[in-house]
Amino acid sequence: MQKKYLILTASYGSGHNIARDSISNYLREKWDIVESIDLTDLLKKWWDNSRKFYAFSEKIPFLWDATFNLLDQEFTNELLNLLFKSVYQKKFNEIIDEFNPDYVICTFPNWPVFIRNYTLKNKKTFKSAVIITDSIEIGMPWFYGCENIDYFFVIDDFSKKEFKRKFNHIKNNVYTSFFPIEQKYFLDKKNIKNENISILLTGLKKPFITKLLELLKKEDFYNEINIIKWRNTKLFASLKKEVKDKRIKYWDFIDIKENLKNIDIFITKPGWAIMSECIATDVPIISPSFIPGQEEWNIRLMKEAWVWIFEDNPERVIFYLKYLDFNKFLPNFKNLKKKDSIEFIIEKMM
Repeated sequence: MQKKYLILTASYGSGHNIARDSISNYLREKWDIVESIDLTDLLKKWWDNSRKFYAFSEKIPFLWDATFNLLDQEFTNELLNLLFKSVYQKKFNEIIDEFNPDYVICTFPNWPVFIRNYTLKNKKTFKSAVIITDSIEIGMPWFYGCENIDYFFVIDDFSKKEFKRKFNHIKNNVYTSFFPIEQKYFLDKKNIKNENISILLTGLKKPFITKLLELLKKEDFYNEINIIKWRNTKLFASLKKEVKDKRIKYWDFIDIKENLKNIDIFITKPGWAIMSECIATDVPIISPSFIPGQEEWNIRLMKEAWVWIFEDNPERVIFYLKYLDFNKFLPNFKNLKKKDSIEFIIEKMM
């Protein structure tokens, strides 16, 4: 029987929308009906201003860390709830009543409070789930207002344990699902080479990457290096002008999920979506930097699950690329990834 799903996301960072898109594709292949609401559309004026602040604070580590600490407080979420409830809740209620979903899935925090406010005055006729796209240290916005959420899905067992401890959550409705990635993107390698290296510039600093490339130009263990601009236009233009080698290729953009099968080693900051995609395809990551707060927690997962390396010294990165046996990561990738992650989520909600 055809079901109706409403997926609640936000276009801030790529992970939330990647999760939404993967689930939507799976459901539509089953001929279910899928609609989506983006928080940045619903809260457009407010979100435009907050996104400018987030973009500014990303460049100043202590400010970004302070922002995350502030958002992790219950009183901050109570204030946000007052804003959402007074200005935006009516629109959300209208969408729910018009679409009349069987299931509501959140891939971004803050949405559960809209669901709670709706059910204070209306009968809850749908099942709800929160898919937490952060790891280990899960922030308060994921949990605040979740009294009526039926299911929680987390990346790994480390995150499940921390989620239940931090929020004193005793209900037996938290499941380890891995990140929702379509099965066609999973790859089980027999061995990991170090011949094709890709570098995603977002969040990387010029001194590190310039030194690393100069050192790599002297080595012969690899075939090619792909430099991907993503959201670092200034650094990309500078490297393209200053660092030249026949084995170094520059790309404005590539579809990472489609190209990971051709990548041996990825050098990038530890955003969770790309981390999960690399785990799914057995691609080790070397991460030289991270944004304080959310990505700092991902570094903790890196160390606890031993799925890649944090290293900000270019000479040490060269050492790892030349001498580390990356095949040691394969059992750890296998322990974390779940090819049926989306199917698992949907079946649990039935």
